[in-house]
Amino acid sequence: MLLIISLLNSFLYIIRFEKDLSSIFSNFLCFFYLRNFTIAILLISFKALSLTSLSIFLIIEFIIILILNYKFLDKKILLNLVIIVCILIFFLIVRLFIFNETNLKLPIIFMTRDILVMALDWAQSYKNNIFPVHNSNYTQLLPLNYAVINIMTGENNFVVSKYFNDLIVVSIFIYFFINSKLKISNKFFISSIILSFFYFNEHHLIFSGLSEFQAISFFIFGYFCQKKNGLNFQTILFYFVSLMIKPIFAIAILINLFPYLWKINLKNIKLIFSLFLLIILWYLIYYYNLSDPLSSTNFYYLVTNEDLYNNSFSYLRFIDSINLFFEWFYIPKIINIDFLFLFLVLLYFFFILISFNIFNISFININKEIIIQLFLNFIIWALFFSYDIRNSLPAILFLTLFLSNSIYYLNINFKKNS
Repeated sequence: MLLIISLLNSFLYIIRFEKDLSSIFSNFLCFFYLRNFTIAILLISFKALSLTSLSIFLIIEFIIILILNYKFLDKKILLNLVIIVCILIFFLIVRLFIFNETNLKLPIIFMTRDILVMALDWAQSYKNNIFPVHNSNYTQLLPLNYAVINIMTGENNFVVSKYFNDLIVVSIFIYFFINSKLKISNKFFISSIILSFFYFNEHHLIFSGLSEFQAISFFIFGYFCQKKNGLNFQTILFYFVSLMIKPIFAIAILINLFPYLWKINLKNIKLIFSLFLLIILWYLIYYYNLSDPLSSTNFYYLVTNEDLYNNSFSYLRFIDSINLFFEWFYIPKIINIDFLFLFLVLLYFFFILISFNIFNISFININKEIIIQLFLNFIIWALFFSYDIRNSLPAILFLTLFLSNSIYYLNINFKKNS
């Protein structure tokens, strides 16, 4: 019951500012995670995180939001609420009866070592109003949310937290489908199909509870919010949540924000400063309450330790990274060049050349930003973070967008010439 009130509060808060269904859905998830994060930090600081304190807070919050938003409630908002509820119910049905531990052998609980050994251990500490002693300087947004959701539901394990984890993972597809309006020729629909191929090749991985798949969801929300509305505080919040889940996404976010650094105006300065201020404030809390001299960041180790790579930091690591990237899609390795791979490479470049001739210069202009993003994210991942394929998710996202744009404009050109 308490969890339902929390979700309802998140929805009622968002509808005051958003009318578009896809924006309501993405902001609803973002606000839910951020609100839980903030409440937990506040209550744990006073040793007061409990079912009673959460109940009091959420009931008071519900009354205040209802009073403030009463005049905004209309049939369209109620319809959006019904749609959001239907989406959540549909997800739950699909997860329980199709993508379950029987059909696809997907776990109903967290199974990966990172989650079991660290995140759930930290969440258990938060439930007991204790900031974890050894945290290796990991960001704590997910463990704090797991703790809050666990207290709200009153369960002994973290099954509901796991379902929320899975919801955030597939929220990309829900977001794309809402924006596509279920038109097959729509770019969002095409993107969802292509991304599903990349994702569900490794469905055991994406439903394992690993944080990268949640971080990329909020990054995508921020990216499309930025494309739609420009740089605003809403975009900053999406990026902030993504960073608080997986700090390595800072690289992709900085690449996105880079063009705004050249457009020097007061608004851009304020917004970019607000992102850094949010991060700084978090780390002030982080180092005051959580940091421990025995806990140190493993960033340098992950980038430089040769035990994680087949080759040292050189062009050989880059080649290994390309091989790893192709393995994700079951494409033959570059190092073992064979006729099949050579054919695929030639076919790819032939398609690009033909595409540029067919689509003319407008196609290049539309895809220029996506190609740059894809190139930069891939190069940085390949040279510095290729110890794990999961870190290449931003590159996979922009590869998806490039392919969907190509198919979309090819379809338009075909219709014009037929």
